[in-house]
Amino acid sequence: MTIIAVESAPGESRAAAFDEDAQAYAFFCWRDPRIDPRARVGDVYEARVTKIDRGMRGCFLELSTGEIAYCQQRSGDRPPAEGARLNVRIQSEGWADKSTRVSVVTDPPFRASKEDAFKSWRANLPLGASAEIIEDTREAGELIDEAYDEAMNEVVTMDSGGQIIIQATRALTSVDVDSFGRIIRGGTQEINLEAVETLARQVSLRQIGGIVVADLIGAVSGNLATDLVKRFRKSLKRYDRRGANILPINRLGLFEFSLPRQRRPLTCGEFERLSETEKLNEDMLEILRELNRALQSNRSATVEVRLDPRTYTSLQRCSLDWKTELAAQYGGRFKITQDDSLDESGYEVIV
Repeated sequence: MTIIAVESAPGESRAAAFDEDAQAYAFFCWRDPRIDPRARVGDVYEARVTKIDRGMRGCFLELSTGEIAYCQQRSGDRPPAEGARLNVRIQSEGWADKSTRVSVVTDPPFRASKEDAFKSWRANLPLGASAEIIEDTREAGELIDEAYDEAMNEVVTMDSGGQIIIQATRALTSVDVDSFGRIIRGGTQEINLEAVETLARQVSLRQIGGIVVADLIGAVSGNLATDLVKRFRKSLKRYDRRGANILPINRLGLFEFSLPRQRRPLTCGEFERLSETEKLNEDMLEILRELNRALQSNRSATVEVRLDPRTYTSLQRCSLDWKTELAAQYGGRFKITQDDSLDESGYEVIV
């Protein structure tokens, strides 16, 4: 049976989808725009044209969020004038040096609620229609944490003992398949077959888009190469509905394919890549998540969270009305206190 684990806390809603083998293959995260104002796929924003790109038949725009986006002009359309104001729908989210991609629409500005965003995400899951929902329990939270940790780890260990190493570069995502000296019945082909199945699940879970180059074990050719491509195509169809461009394995044993960019890869959320403001927001969301879990697991107890002075001040000044949201669910069974003995970004949950 496939399952979807769902967890909501003040400021965010997260979910992870798992296949029949309890392997995570998709991750969902919606955050309150006051915490994360960045444009999301499917939403409509007001935008102002800042520059016309006549050579590429497109234009650059500034979204109401402050982000810069690019719009490709459709054949036959007249380019807008610089300074023109348009409504645009997000086709691909921006991250790092990748521009947000948009299309011009006549619809009014629209941001999906967490409920609508979750419904849309689930509707696009190949295995989502019949999945069992596990919602707002300690088990759900732990499953989501496990899925997220897996997606953030560069190294994935397969059942055979071999590993694939997934690393994002400026131009593409590189994948290295390694047997680590293990001898598998069926030889390297069995490891490669498991590797392409695992890779199909990982690109879906991690929300990887663009060019992916995988270095398989050995110089695979002939029917063996054909079988690997077929196995990958079948596995990818099982996990991911984006249309992939898959090339034959070349003479060097490199397997190349590309996927449309839509959502930001989960690795964009790596803590060391964030600004100081984003790091502080991550700390606050983690604290609220843990407080919410403690209140769920201890239905009659009062839960106290002790915070270092900096985090305590930031949480009290947070634009989210988290106190009201928690009180509506749990009454007055929680309190936040400052503890000068804790290090920066430190906290302690006491039941």
